[in-house]
Amino acid sequence: MPFYFTKMAGFCRSGPSWNQEPALKTNAGEVHSGPQNTVGDNLWFCLKEERTRVGCMAECETRADCHAIDRPPTVGFAECCLFTGNNTGNGVADRFCFSKDVTRTPQPGDLMDTTVTVLPVPFLGYLTLSSKTVGVVATAEMGLCLPWTWCGFVIKDCSGAILYKIEVDTLPDVDGDGTVLPGTAGLSYVIKDAGGSYIGRSSHLTDGYEPIRLLDAENTQVSMLITAAGFWRRTFFPLRWFVNTAVTGQPASAAPLADPRLLTMMVTFQFRNLGYFGIFWILLLVIVVLAVYFYLKRSRGLTYDGGFSIRGACFRGLPYYSYADEEQEFLAGGDGGGCCTGRDKKAQAIATAQLLTIDS
Repeated sequence: MPFYFTKMAGFCRSGPSWNQEPALKTNAGEVHSGPQNTVGDNLWFCLKEERTRVGCMAECETRADCHAIDRPPTVGFAECCLFTGNNTGNGVADRFCFSKDVTRTPQPGDLMDTTVTVLPVPFLGYLTLSSKTVGVVATAEMGLCLPWTWCGFVIKDCSGAILYKIEVDTLPDVDGDGTVLPGTAGLSYVIKDAGGSYIGRSSHLTDGYEPIRLLDAENTQVSMLITAAGFWRRTFFPLRWFVNTAVTGQPASAAPLADPRLLTMMVTFQFRNLGYFGIFWILLLVIVVLAVYFYLKRSRGLTYDGGFSIRGACFRGLPYYSYADEEQEFLAGGDGGGCCTGRDKKAQAIATAQLLTIDS
């Protein structure tokens, strides 16, 4: 579940100071301490690099000991300062404090107590987004898709009408301010409405260590998907994703890239491709299947008799035996023949028949 950030006027104040320097490198990127941190008795930790509001929130979300941010009321990049403890806005003009995890009354559009049901089939995708209060909110369908790849999908509302069509295309990457980065071709989501009109795209698709940005048709960043989990948890079990959106209080029709139905389904498909059905588990499954196959083959077709035995094989000077191949004869003792003597099986059969005739 994403964190709530409650917006308050003023600088973040009235909380404790940092008792250690926050982590400088997280999956939101690597930062440096700003020069303003030399004053203030460690109450704040400002980044040397400027961030958008969404980017500053992501910096706080990826640090468990961060509980608030403050920044100027500026659209776009601006100073970003992180706070720990229960800091709240002091009411000063020209600054806003955003407190993380402060409870508030649910707003229209919030999907409270929601769950996503995933169809447990490795190569197909069908998701159902449900709420305890309103029932099924949306569904998403993906066709045949290898688990370690990204594929397109369709999102429908509760009545089955198409909301969004998401395709995967090879595009140059794009940064947070919408600048296209030449020579960086990679897989990205292309997002279209029900009629097929282009409404936005994503940055390059990743496992969540690098943020996945959603930009509208004007290349303005609207939302960001990111996971704070470490490498091993991202590889095996990336359950916790953060969803930041720069648009609040608008209906989904006005800001589709902030639609919680789109964001939730997109995050779930990320988890589905990279979690239980990710490449690690698929390779593990392949290894297990191969191990079972060779075990069964050995137990049914190979026997051990004081040495190594291989079906239908005989090596001079080594104790190799086989009892599984009915077409191969091995005579015990002496120079009775076998595959290693070069003796003709037909001649051997005649000799055995003559022996039986004499005995009778």
